[in-house]
Amino acid sequence: MRRQHEFSYEHNQIIIQTPKTNASTRSISLDDETLKILSKWRIIQRTDYLQLGFNTLSEEQYIFTNKRNEWCYPQVVNDWLKYLIKKYKLPRITPHHFGHTHASLLLQAGIPVKEVSERLGHKDVKITLEIYSHVMPEKKTVTKFADFVGF
Repeated sequence: MRRQHEFSYEHNQIIIQTPKTNASTRSISLDDETLKILSKWRIIQRTDYLQLGFNTLSEEQYIFTNKRNEWCYPQVVNDWLKYLIKKYKLPRITPHHFGHTHASLLLQAGIPVKEVSERLGHKDVKITLEIYSHVMPEKKTVTKFADFVGF
């Protein structure tokens, strides 16, 4: 199901609003392994929340919720990450960095810039190019031409 909401945290409450741009409303594909993990999580979530008296069978059920089956505050992801970094003595990284890493790896893998731009929700491919052009693999013009004509 596609969600068409954007969340922000202001004055101790979650603000739900429509996304700022049309490009922000998007569906993204996930690999089979991630979908398996999410399916397993869904079973655990349903079992745990049913014991607490919450029905999680609704199509509106969110994946990550607090103990009252409500949206998590946006800061909670940062808190989880800080805990794991400290516990396992990992280098500091933020959720925002994960997005940059994902985009960089997609581009290095040769995924077309337009696809990456759409996945990131950029309204224009120029934005993606401005941010990530330094990580894109370079192919010299001669090599590109030779590949194109089949040499």
